[in-house]
Amino acid sequence: VHGSTKTSTRLSHATELCSKAQNLINSVCPNVYVDLAARPTTEVRDDLIEFCEEQFDLLVMGTRGLGAFKRVLLGSLSTHVVNHTKSVSVCIVPSQTTIQRKPFLLCADGSDPSTRAGELLLKLLQPSDSVHALCLNERGVGITRPGLSTSTVMVETHNPPQKDKSEMQVQALSALLKTQQVLPDENMKASKMETFDVKQGIVDYLMENPDYMAVVMGSRGLAPAARLVLGSVSNHVIHHCSIPVIITH
Repeated sequence: VHGSTKTSTRLSHATELCSKAQNLINSVCPNVYVDLAARPTTEVRDDLIEFCEEQFDLLVMGTRGLGAFKRVLLGSLSTHVVNHTKSVSVCIVPSQTTIQRKPFLLCADGSDPSTRAGELLLKLLQPSDSVHALCLNERGVGITRPGLSTSTVMVETHNPPQKDKSEMQVQALSALLKTQQVLPDENMKASKMETFDVKQGIVDYLMENPDYMAVVMGSRGLAPAARLVLGSVSNHVIHHCSIPVIITH
């Protein structure tokens, strides 16, 4: 929770918000230690990243829900944090989101970042949780699912005829969950999605299937020029998704 150093009132408000967060966590998890800290800062974005990189594994923060024009004009704190953190995973919670115990959606594309996303999810899971792993392949197919835009043509199957990196990645995670007895077999399922545009495909899929508690995905860590040319999947999802998005690096 952050406040501005422009006035002592705002810093006091940040301290009050921290206290409320502490009370909320203690009411749900009484055995969890909560460290309360309010830090004055003149540059929230970089100071927040530096502070978190020093000692934390996961940063949870909200988003103001700015439109595309305002994000460019004013700058987005959540986008900056996702793009510039190196070792800290980030959970972005959209405004007006009601958190409910539902399945996690793991987006797997066969890359190292999505492997780390699976490893983080493994740490977060409780025995009563469930996981849906979505194997992502960015290529065109000739079938359009009803209700999805033509720009994100996709097909989903629970028995894909050909295995690729994303499917093998999900199979490895499933085997690990089974070996460590984290989840019962019926609480883990996988399916395949092929799309012309992965970032919009994920958003379209969630619009059609909204019953998830959070999306877990990896970030490729593109340089600014590459993000501008290719587009960032994680940035697009956090600004167009109505549920929390957990991103690993």
